[in-house]
Amino acid sequence: MLVYINSDEVPEKYIRYALNLARDLDLNAKFLYVFDPTDYPLGIPGTTGDRVLLNRRNVGLVTDNVKRGFEDLFQLMETEIPDHPPMDYYIEQGFPADVISHESEKHEARMIITEGSGNEDAFYLGETDMEIIRRTDRPVWVIPKNKDYEPMRNILYATDYQHEDIKTIKRLKYIAGVYSANLTVLHITDDLDFNEKIKSAGFQKMLVEKTGYRNIEVRLLADNQAKDVSKSIDDYAFVSGANLIVMLKENEGFLHRIFGKSTTGEMIGHTHIPVLVYHEPENE
Repeated sequence: MLVYINSDEVPEKYIRYALNLARDLDLNAKFLYVFDPTDYPLGIPGTTGDRVLLNRRNVGLVTDNVKRGFEDLFQLMETEIPDHPPMDYYIEQGFPADVISHESEKHEARMIITEGSGNEDAFYLGETDMEIIRRTDRPVWVIPKNKDYEPMRNILYATDYQHEDIKTIKRLKYIAGVYSANLTVLHITDDLDFNEKIKSAGFQKMLVEKTGYRNIEVRLLADNQAKDVSKSIDDYAFVSGANLIVMLKENEGFLHRIFGKSTTGEMIGHTHIPVLVYHEPENE
């Protein structure tokens, strides 16, 4: 599990969340801090002398601070989570999405974890989160800030139903199985007769048979195109007690309806529910 740290103040709750998640999913946890040159300008071409030396010192101060943060928190977690998975950290320089994409391939990461933007009133996927989702082929798990870890007992898979959903649910069933989770496939459509079609076609039974996961329930969410889709999912997740929302990146039309065409995803409003975005493997 590649865990991206997006702040030079290493966040304790986020580290704790990632370690608990990695432990439950039987994965090692590799924590990655990326020193972004756009946040700490290194000077302009041709810069020499004291100015370059000062910028290099600033880089050193930041990375030393990050190292201390990791080491202090790792020592704390050794006591707090005695059954923690293998964990280590490293620091790279570059643009986060580029570095993360490269490092996820280098270390054969099973998934990427990142911390969403926002505060207590709103949780959304920031520009870097969206760029990571676009650039990598690994599942990306976005955790709200200051989120306490809890087992994924109720998973909500939101879609407007594509054939690729079957493959995605097959991959998702490992996580669902770890937590013995209820998996709700929330089909969002403007076809008001779709619910009857689901029943008559045995759609739910077909999903169980093709994915091999028995604890699946299919629900319909009517969309009249005038309603905010992200808010509809948000409200449904809150009422149903979901603690993970899952989507498929390749279902781009559906994602545009949720996130809009901007670089920032407005999901997931006030419910502060983690979001897991799958990518369809090319070899499938």
